[in-house]
Amino acid sequence: MSDIRVDAPGDGTRTRRKATLFCGACDHESPVDGDWLRADRAGGTALVCPDCEHTLTVRRSYGPGDDAGDRDAIATLAAAPARIISDYAAAVERAASVWTTGD
Repeated sequence: MSDIRVDAPGDGTRTRRKATLFCGACDHESPVDGDWLRADRAGGTALVCPDCEHTLTVRRSYGPGDDAGDRDAIATLAAAPARIISDYAAAVERAASVWTTGD
């Protein structure tokens, strides 16, 4: 992982890595790969605060036995913005063609 840091040179504030997670329950902070506890939960891995045991997030894990339809649905959603832009560009092109040629 890169060691990108957010700095405020000369103002006395401390330096913090850019990829820092914060616990919403107790204000604990640590890098993503820091001291967060990892716990296996149904369907994924949870990141848990080491101070108050609050669950920050559960990251879904896919295995060979998982439904491929879920992964296909995610891929379809990821491609949606490109499809919308392509459809919009085609509509603009058609409108411009009609405007200039009268077809």
